[in-house]
Amino acid sequence: MKQESITVREKESTVRIQVSQVNALRIKDITRKAVRVYADHKIGISGAEGESTDAVLLENAVQNLAAGIEYPYDLSRERKDHRTYNHQSLEPEELLQNAEEILAVLRRDYPDFNFSEFISSSEVHYKMKNSEGLDLEYKDAFFLVNLILKEKTTANLFDGALICQSRRFEPDLFWSFNRMFLEACRRKADLPKNRTMPVFTLGTSGILSFLGRALNGRRYAQGSSLFSGKLGTQLYSEKIMIDLNRNPKLKAGPFYDQGWF
Repeated sequence: MKQESITVREKESTVRIQVSQVNALRIKDITRKAVRVYADHKIGISGAEGESTDAVLLENAVQNLAAGIEYPYDLSRERKDHRTYNHQSLEPEELLQNAEEILAVLRRDYPDFNFSEFISSSEVHYKMKNSEGLDLEYKDAFFLVNLILKEKTTANLFDGALICQSRRFEPDLFWSFNRMFLEACRRKADLPKNRTMPVFTLGTSGILSFLGRALNGRRYAQGSSLFSGKLGTQLYSEKIMIDLNRNPKLKAGPFYDQGWF
């Protein structure tokens, strides 16, 4: 009987922010584990969050072979690859100091806005092994600013957002962009009087999120994707190009497919 296991540990510190002031500091440390076993082209799976032992997960996975789920595929084998992309994770005290410094500048230079939501740091550790010689490991750490801004004189729920994700907080780079953004928010522009209105966006996250859901293999096979049943059909202009880049140097995430996480 062949076996495969994966362990994911995520440590996160989050500074919650309300009306441009620190409201709380929350810390979490979560471990998730899963085991898959294979016998006679069948698969059994067991997973848990917390400190469940490998022996218990293995026993449950073996019992789940009785479900008779077909798995006529070969396992990856004979590969060892351990990667660490950031050794410098932020301690909660350092994160809190960075958050206070950011908020102090915002309160001083942009008193016409209120800022809320969170600033956080996270550390991730993924491990995947199997009985065929596979041994993969990925470690990383990130800093994230996610602040919704609201102009005090408007009745809107929010008027924009400051978002920054990087492996290290670089204040000069952060302020060089966000000062331009905040100054632009202060300048009012008259909309054209035509029936066709312009659309503005700072990025492609919305459309990429939609495409990610629509092109998900499981959704497509289950018929819940908008693209289900349209394989081979041209749906968009030939000028649209989509390139999926999972290089963890450029985008947060493991360099391998974790399967069930």
